[in-house]
Order: sequence, then structure tokens, then C-alpha cells
Amino acid sequence: IGKNQQKIKLATDSGSSWKIYEKKLIEQKWTPDSINTIRESSKEVLSYLNDDREIYGTTKGLVLGNVQSGKTANMAGVISMAADQGYNFFIVLTGTIENLRKQTSDRLFNDLNGSGNLNWQTIENPSLRATNAERSISNFNLAEGDRHRYLSVCLKNKTRLTNLVKWLYSDPNKTRQLKILVIDDEADQASINTNNIAEDEEATVINGLIKELVNNDSVKAMNYIAYTATPYANILNESSRESLYPKDFIVVLPQSPDYIGPTEMFGTSEPEQYPKIDITREIPNDDVEKIRKIQAGKLHPVIPNSLKKAIDWFILSLASMRTLGYQKPVSMLIHTSFKINEHVVISSLVEQYLKEIRSKPESYLQNLKILFSDESIDLSRSE
Repeated sequence: IGKNQQKIKLATDSGSSWKIYEKKLIEQKWTPDSINTIRESSKEVLSYLNDDREIYGTTKGLVLGNVQSGKTANMAGVISMAADQGYNFFIVLTGTIENLRKQTSDRLFNDLNGSGNLNWQTIENPSLRATNAERSISNFNLAEGDRHRYLSVCLKNKTRLTNLVKWLYSDPNKTRQLKILVIDDEADQASINTNNIAEDEEATVINGLIKELVNNDSVKAMNYIAYTATPYANILNESSRESLYPKDFIVVLPQSPDYIGPTEMFGTSEPEQYPKIDITREIPNDDVEKIRKIQAGKLHPVIPNSLKKAIDWFILSLASMRTLGYQKPVSMLIHTSFKINEHVVISSLVEQYLKEIRSKPESYLQNLKILFSDESIDLSRSE
């Protein structure tokens, strides 16, 4: 839902950013249905953006996607399509951890960059303190019709955001040429103004800096999109003209055909409408109590059978995926506490169990065969 929606004609030549990205999705073994979902959902988001602030003002919207449902893939799709349409500067606001920020920056650049019509450049941690001329925005190619596109992934950090805003708007002539798309990843984290506006409290620091970034009346175009799986704070937050409230559109990303989430795992209250897949296993109360006592140092640390079985099934699943040619990293989340020191205890238990596995490979493989046989009775690929 939204306003000022426009008809979008996607670039079709192989040198366009979208086609380069689409080709990479194919190379990464995304299914045709999943790629089609990314194309159509990205195109829908793009249709609400504007490339002229004087006509439409600053566009602010929200994209709602399920947890681990391909929001980053949609972001890359929207950026690639917007780049083909003439938007020239892309800012992605992300978390608070530097190595994750760098991962996001590298992934997006690799997704977008290729031998095509556009020349992509990443701007890492921009600041006016940088002395090299090529880092000065005054030397950037931002004129209408120019082939250069710029991407900056920025932490939601006071210093980084302050530096970005000052650097970005340091040259009034360049500011007037900027066609900006700001993507706020996990927009319910740090971006929300949690202070009391009824009592005229100033906005929280990060919220204030993002508003300073977005509410610039001198740019050629400004679009702000909040991405989140939990939109309640964004929707229920302040809705003034200067706020980040999604006044122009809200888009719900469709589930990919291969997506598995809570509905698939647990079903719905009406089983005949959406029955669950038989993939969840209950942990015995005795094992829960053992974990609690081990974490508290009240019991000798011996790994419970249910945790052993879960690790065994992860190893079986990973072996199956590798056999089928899936090469990306795969991880298992073991979450038994919210305390770091208690996670350390469980981590050492897991490491100890993995050492036991390696010391007795023959007997362990026999255990895996039995587990695979037991689980295969209840769950087959045809189901």
C-alpha cells in the first residue's frame, strides 16, 4: 500500500545492474521462482520511490519481511534497479558491529558490481578528515546521465553517522545533484526515537542523526526505506513531518517458495488450513534441568542426549546439503541462555562432544545411520 506509485520498466540489457545481479543469483543456484519473487518485490518497492524531491518531497517507506526470508536479497534488487533508473548514491544503515558492516558492504558490492553499464564504488567510513582527493565528494561524478554509482554501508554509530552527514553535504553543488536511496536495515534497532516527545524531549542520538541525513531539502531526490521483520515500533512511533514514519508506503515481502518459517514449523491454529511440517522435536524436561544445573555449576558438565542428537542431525543435514552441491557456510544455533558466561560452558561441552566424535568415527557413523533411518520414517522428501 502506498501513494505516488509509478509504473516501472526494468532495464533488460545484460549490462544493467539488475541483469548483472539477476545473473549472479542464477550462478548462486537461486531457484527461478525465488528469483522471480525478488524481481517482482524489488520492482514494487522501486515503484514507490521518487527521483525528484521538488515534486514529491522526501519519500519514506517501510518494507516488512519475515526473519531470514531474503530481505538482503530484496535490498540488493531494489538498489540495482534504482541504479539503472538514475539514482546515484546509496546508503545502507546497518547494526553496530564493524565486521558485520564490512560483510554487508562486500556482499552488496559483489552483488551489484560487474562488467556493465555502471561504475560502482564503495565509500568506506567517509569523513572530512580524509586527505586523499578521491575521497572528497567534490570530485564525485554525480551529474545527470553519469555512469558512476556510489555505495556506503554505515554503522548506526554516533561518530560514523555524524561523519557521514557532514561529508555527504559538504559541497552544496554536489548536494543538489544527489539522488539518494537510504536503506535502514533492521530499522527497529537503534533507529527509533524512544524518548518522550509529549514532554518535548530531544530525539535519541541515532534517530536524530538519521533524520538529519534524510531531511535535507537541497538534494535532488531523497528516499528512506526501513527494512524490518518486526515493524511495530516503526509504525507506532512519532509521525511528524521530520520523523522516519513510513508516510508514503508499506510493502510486505512475499515468502519465497523455499522459505521455511514459524508457520511451516508449527502450523496454524487450524491444522487443516496449514498443518505443520514434522521437523520440531521436544526437549525432555530432565535435559532442560540438566542444562540449567550445568550452566549454574551445580552439576558435572556432561552433554545431554537431546543436545547430542540435535548436533548429530545437524551433521547429517550438512552432509546431505554438501552432497547435493550446496557450498555456502551453514551454522547451527544453540541458545540455552541469555548470559554470555553460560554460553561459554555449553560451548565447551559441544567442543568436547565433537572431539569424541572424531576419536571414534566408525561407531559414530553407525549412530548416524540409525538416526537417519529413524527420522526418515516420519519425514521423506516427497512430503
